[in-house]
Amino acid sequence: MSPLRLCCSFAFGLVIGVSSLLGGNAKAGMLSFKSEATAMAGSSVGSTVFQTNTAVKFTGLFDSADTILQPGGAYAFTQFISLQIEIGNLGAFDATTPNAFAILSSNVGFVFNNPAFVDFPVLGMIDLASDAGYYGGFSSSTQPYTLDALSPNEFLGPLFTETSPDPFVITLAGGAGVGTFLFSDSDPVTASISAVPEPTSMAIFGLGSLLVVARRARRARSSV
Repeated sequence: MSPLRLCCSFAFGLVIGVSSLLGGNAKAGMLSFKSEATAMAGSSVGSTVFQTNTAVKFTGLFDSADTILQPGGAYAFTQFISLQIEIGNLGAFDATTPNAFAILSSNVGFVFNNPAFVDFPVLGMIDLASDAGYYGGFSSSTQPYTLDALSPNEFLGPLFTETSPDPFVITLAGGAGVGTFLFSDSDPVTASISAVPEPTSMAIFGLGSLLVVARRARRARSSV
C-alpha cells in the first residue's frame, strides 16, 4: 500500500473511533477524578520512606449521582468506586477500599474545622473515617462548578493547598503495604474531572484501528 493510501486508511479508522468518543457516548454519571499533590519527606509506602518531597497522583472512578451534599450546603462528598495511586518512581498501586475515601468538593475554604468563605472552586480528597486529606483552591474552572453535581471539568489557576495535620493513610492492594502521606501546603495541587467512555465506544474505536491493520496486511499480501 502506498504511504498516501495507508495514511488515508489510518485517518478513516481514527475518525470513526474519535467520532464515537466525542459523540456524547459517556457512561451516565460515571466520571474520572485526577489530582496531583506533593507528599512531604517522611511519608512512606510500606517500608519505603520518602527522603525528599514526592509527587503523588490519584486517579479514581466515581458516580456523580452518588454525591452527598452536607448539611448547610457548603460542601459535598462523593465516594470512590476505584482509586489508583501513582507514587513518584515507585509505580502505581490500587487502594484496597476505595469507598473509604471521597472527593471533597466545596465552596467554603477552611483550615480543617476553621471555616472561612471563599468564592472559587475547591476540590480535594478525604478519608471518611479520619477526615485526613487535602484540597486545593482554584481561581476558575473550564465549566460551571456546582459542588453537588460534579461534571467533566478542569480546575485552573491553583491558588493554595490546604491539608489536615493527620496523615492520609491508604492500604494498597497486591501486598504493597500501607501508604502514609503527609501533604505539603506549599505546593498547589492539580485537579480535573473527565467523562468515562462507554465500553461500546471503546470497542468501536478499537474496531476502527483493527480494520486499518487488517486492510494493510491484506494489501501487503496481494502485492507479493
